[in-house]
Formats: sequence, structure tokens, C-alpha cells
Amino acid sequence: MIYTLIVLLAGLLPTYVIRFPIFGIPTNLFEVGVIAVFILVICNKASRYQLFDAIRALPGSFKLFACIFLLSAVVSTLYSPILRSSLGILKGWIIVPMLFGLLAHAASTRPGFRLSGRNDTADHILRSLVLSGLVVALLGISQIDGLSRIQSIYDVPNSLALFLVPVFIIAAWTGVQQKNRLYQLSSLIMLIAIIATQSCGAIVAIVGSVVVAVPLSQFWVRAMQ
Repeated sequence: MIYTLIVLLAGLLPTYVIRFPIFGIPTNLFEVGVIAVFILVICNKASRYQLFDAIRALPGSFKLFACIFLLSAVVSTLYSPILRSSLGILKGWIIVPMLFGLLAHAASTRPGFRLSGRNDTADHILRSLVLSGLVVALLGISQIDGLSRIQSIYDVPNSLALFLVPVFIIAAWTGVQQKNRLYQLSSLIMLIAIIATQSCGAIVAIVGSVVVAVPLSQFWVRAMQ
């Protein structure tokens, strides 16, 4: 159950647009989902042990830099002249993503989290993320006749492009490498949606990724031979 919830969280990433307060604290559906699953993991003795074991197994240098980064974010927040907004940024941009990262790391490295003996967590999370990108892209494409620049569930077109570009790149690359028609079709639909946002930054990001990734992949293939 916990494994399924962690994989599901990846697909629920766009739900951060569903905002509401809890006890006067502004939050959103994705944040509540991550925190709820993390609490569920902590409250369960077996999964708590697996999580702490996964954290202990992280390289010391990684844990050091992560702690420095988190401490810097906390100090910057405390010295911010707009404390309320800064606390929201600390929660939504730093703490919640780190919690989700720990959950995903534990699910991918500890057998107690997985549904079977196979370590296919990355594939499951990728499928969940690509599916959410596909749904968001299709909703955006349905707006083509009504809007000059589609925005799907987001408030502005650039926000849609910001979410779709990395998902498109991952889906397209995986689709080509694995010859997966579902990923290839999904990436094509997402590309259409990205173009329909008319976001110059998104197009530049895609072109730049191709320009950098293709030579690097060829170099890596030659190096491995």
C-alpha cells in the first residue's frame, strides 16, 4: 500500500494547483499527500525502519550537502522581511520535495517498500508522471479553439510549459531508448501542448536539451565500448 501511494504521488504532482488552508496554513493537495504518506511511513514500524535504513545508506557527502542546503534555506527564511511568504516557499519548494525524495529513494532501494523482488520503482514512478503529463497536455489541447495560448489546469501558459517540458524530455528519451510506443505517443502529445503554450523558454529548453544530450549520449556510448 505504501509503495503504491509513493508511486501515485508522482502522478499527483500537478495537484499543487488545488490550494486550500488547513488551520489557517495555506497548502495544496500535493503537499498534503506527501506529508500524509510520510507520516504513514513513520507511524509504521517496518516502513520506518526501512526509511531510516535508506537514509543511513546515503553517501556522507550527499547528506552533508543536503543538511547545508536545508540549513541555508531555514536561515534565509528567518531573515526574510516577508516571513509568511518565505515560510510557504520553505515548505513547498524545499521541505516537501525533500520528503518526497526520501520516500522515492526508500521505495527504490529497500525491498520492504516494493511489491515484488524486482526493483522497478523508477519505471513505476516514470509511468505515473508521464500519465499525469499526458492528462494535463490533453486538457490543454482541448483549449486550443478557445484560447490563444493554452494553459490547461494552470493559471498561465508558462506554468503548463514549465511542468510539461521535463516530463516530455524524459518520456521522449525513454520512448526512443526502450522503443516504447506509449511513451513516444505521450511525448508527441505533450510536445503539441508545449508548442500551443507559445512559451519561448520552453522551446529553447527543449532545443538546448537536444543539443546537449545527443552529443553526450554518443560520447557515453563510445566510452562504454
